[in-house]
Amino acid sequence: MRRFTTIILLSIFSLWCLHGLGVQAQAKDINTLNVGWYHARISTLDPHVQNATERYICYMTCEPLIGRHRDTLKRIPKLATSWEISPDAKVFTFHLRKGVKFHDGTVFDADAVKFTFDRISYLKKGFYWMLKWLEDVQVVDKYTIRFVLNETFAPFISVVEYFPIVSPKSVLENEEVKGDYAKKWYIDHGVGTGPYRFVKWEHGVKVVHEKYDEYWGGWKGKHVNKVVHWLIPEAGTQRMMLEKGELDVIQTFTPDDFVAYKKGKHPEITVAEKDSMAPMYIRLNCAAPPTNNVKVRQALSYCFNRGLFAEMMPGGVQMSDGPCPKELLGGWRPENVIMEYNPEKAKKLLAEAGYPNGFEMDVLVQKGTQRTQTIAEIWQTGLVKAGVKLNIRPLPWPAIATQLHKWAVDRDPATATAAYVQWISPRLPDPYSYLYLAYHSDAQTGKGRNWMLYSNPQVDEMSEKAVKMVDEEERMKIYKKAVQIVANDCPDVFVEKVIDQVILRKVVANFYFDALYVKTVPYYDVYKTAP
Repeated sequence: MRRFTTIILLSIFSLWCLHGLGVQAQAKDINTLNVGWYHARISTLDPHVQNATERYICYMTCEPLIGRHRDTLKRIPKLATSWEISPDAKVFTFHLRKGVKFHDGTVFDADAVKFTFDRISYLKKGFYWMLKWLEDVQVVDKYTIRFVLNETFAPFISVVEYFPIVSPKSVLENEEVKGDYAKKWYIDHGVGTGPYRFVKWEHGVKVVHEKYDEYWGGWKGKHVNKVVHWLIPEAGTQRMMLEKGELDVIQTFTPDDFVAYKKGKHPEITVAEKDSMAPMYIRLNCAAPPTNNVKVRQALSYCFNRGLFAEMMPGGVQMSDGPCPKELLGGWRPENVIMEYNPEKAKKLLAEAGYPNGFEMDVLVQKGTQRTQTIAEIWQTGLVKAGVKLNIRPLPWPAIATQLHKWAVDRDPATATAAYVQWISPRLPDPYSYLYLAYHSDAQTGKGRNWMLYSNPQVDEMSEKAVKMVDEEERMKIYKKAVQIVANDCPDVFVEKVIDQVILRKVVANFYFDALYVKTVPYYDVYKTAP
């Protein structure tokens, strides 16, 4: 009762604060889109430092050379109008769009692209790990840029999408120390070529973007002039503000709320949903006992009741494909992915692994996220039947990331975390994004998400071999073998694939989900109709 009362008081306080900060004044403005963001905090708006969480907020301001079709994985021109790839996939040449201006009025050209990649190489943050094959960036002429790799890397064309171009003028004028590439200023600023220019970030409250009148894509058709992301962690607060018309879209809500609005709870509110590729895992520590034993990991997988999970998730559940979404593998999924709920089989495996009496372990879940909490509770119930006591530890995501990264570096058995719950969107429309990001030995210390230290030399070797093959059919054969090895090693409990969902007011039109990234919406095409 005390916890419930606290939540209600926090929600009321949040509403009072937000009203004082002007959300009511913007609520009825047909040209302003108010979004209740899904994450409790933002750490940076630097497009070369962020690593997925702030991605689409950054990309409203800054654009890459190429993008993807809104509903498919097909590449489309952005700041580059066309490109050529050498037969050995080591040289990538891009022809740049002319007549594009940065938000500070300076001209976009090949020098700006070169400068941007020099900045990325200096910072070595965010998605920099994707550039390990990049040897040189060459200005061919004012509107032609060439990337030269030191080895063949077939997916590199997709890598370019992750590096938006920034204004050299904005960087050079805001350096604290000459040559630091304005790394401090860019935390909460940004000057790019995107449809919306960055206006302000009120830490803990909101991020504001406004229409850039000279956007090269133009403003014909219907759009909104302003997008405001409200940083509201409480689902109850977002729901109340949506019903009052103070928010147009919310990304934080309970499964029950989603179903209620889907069934017509409110005449002015609807829902949108789409199956995503992003796997939801319970990630298991592969380097510290007891979970460094494959039989223990298999046993823990048999203790998750997927049938019960489906019953408890009224918004729906999409079956997991294992280590990598099948959409990236031509519809193929590996064999022997444990989906069965069988605590008795788990007990036998634990006995064989030397744990006949079970053990006690912790799992970290993101605080305030009901789905991950429910996953942990269902797992906890199954584990009890196999003799394992599970302690659920809710923490804010930044605290989880810090703790896991520290463990991956220090590898101190005293600080080892046995498990945590996470979903991972594909970074690339290629299986390598999972074979590297989640499972490669090189991705254990900040370069990826392999914080649980899974390591298999065969997987490393095969994934590196695959990306050097230009022939896609041959590359896919190797990928499949590597994914099967990962599935056999059972480094994770494969729970589901995330269903992307939002709740929105019916005045919001042309809303759609990104084909690759969960919780990502390019707002340039979205607009509001009159109530």
